[in-house]
Amino acid sequence: MPVFLRELRNPCSQKVWRNGTLVYTLSGVISLFFLLLTGDFAWSLRERSIFQIVQLMFKTHGASDFLNAVMITALPGALGFILGPVISYRSDRTRSRWGRRIPYLFFATPVATGALFGLGVSVELGNWLHALTGFGTDRCILVFLGFFWTVFEFAAVISGVMFSALVNDVVPPEFLGRFYGLFRAVSLTAGILFNYWLFGHAESHSAILFFSLGVINFLGFTVMCCKVREGEYPEPERDTRHPGALHAVKTYFQECYSNPHYLWYYTFNTLCWLTILPVNAFSLFHAKNLGVDMGDYGKYNAYVYLVSLALAYFLGVLADRCHPLRLTIAVMGLYCIETLLAGVLITNQARFAWFFTAHSVLVGTYLTVSASLGLRLLPKAKFAQFASAGALLVSFFSVLLIMVLGKVLDLLNHRYTLTYLLASVAAFASVLAGLALYRSFVRHGGISDYRAPEVDSR
Repeated sequence: MPVFLRELRNPCSQKVWRNGTLVYTLSGVISLFFLLLTGDFAWSLRERSIFQIVQLMFKTHGASDFLNAVMITALPGALGFILGPVISYRSDRTRSRWGRRIPYLFFATPVATGALFGLGVSVELGNWLHALTGFGTDRCILVFLGFFWTVFEFAAVISGVMFSALVNDVVPPEFLGRFYGLFRAVSLTAGILFNYWLFGHAESHSAILFFSLGVINFLGFTVMCCKVREGEYPEPERDTRHPGALHAVKTYFQECYSNPHYLWYYTFNTLCWLTILPVNAFSLFHAKNLGVDMGDYGKYNAYVYLVSLALAYFLGVLADRCHPLRLTIAVMGLYCIETLLAGVLITNQARFAWFFTAHSVLVGTYLTVSASLGLRLLPKAKFAQFASAGALLVSFFSVLLIMVLGKVLDLLNHRYTLTYLLASVAAFASVLAGLALYRSFVRHGGISDYRAPEVDSR
């Protein structure tokens, strides 16, 4: 019987769970999950929808595959490359009455909301600029879309880094896999709601969707930030001999990139993200190229999310019991085979539907089982810093890959099946890196006694 049900049947139980100075009873864990998942629903709804709406709007107003790749995928990666390390390093060393993560989330929330409102009026602003300057209407609209999208991604990078770090700081380690299973369930529910009922109206009613998402984003994150309480943290190390920014940068790189164990983790994590990137970035255009109706495409996503929703919690439990590293390696192996077959066999709408569905289910499985991997392998006291070091590499190589791939697809007349073949090669490489990481993981204690290696900060 699941632990929650056992405890609910015995309300007088004194069992508690801890994370640092935080102590939870069962009701405390449930309340914490509810508050975090409230913020997660707002986050997930915007992440599951904004990307696709803006992608469609860029395409509608004349953006090439290359420009779409730069703005929709490379730009967020570049912002993550620049902002992630700075925000993470500072956050790990922040001490305030509100904690070390929530102040940053408070800052990002109104910025993201304002950007969503701006995206909602981009067409009207573009028409105004066209009337004022005489420049092409589509070009003027793209200017405003690009500006507000950049502002939104600026806030989204901060929110994404801090939300994961907040989970690491407040959720008891015993429940990380299950929390991320529920996290995925909420995310998938948001995806189902958007894709099944709303995506078909994204081109004609984008302004209403942007305004609605802005309000939901503001309310969800504000409630979470006001109600979730962080624990107490030890005072951060301070080097009074070298207090400057240059020394902070040197310390960051020396701590994060000096240990081979963490280098294997970064390599594996980066290759996994590069594996799922090509197909995800261009599947919408692939569908349009094959003549798939956008309403049907939205429903494909909704059906996939429904399957993933049914699996999410159980995959989270499996990750807690079997360890996310083992499961992630296995999923990457399956994904390697699936994408190889898809790249060879997709020639019509029916085959696209089948292989796209298989791709999406495997990607969803990967995202669920690997969600707690960093939290299980990286140093807890400096989690945000080390997580950002991994995200920095993901951002750099994602920007590089997507810009090159977008240009290649333009030159090859949009042969989108190449994205599946590239994903298959990346998946095979990620399996090899995962096996090397697993050997290092065993040397540092393995499943039963893993200890994150100490880092040299001299």
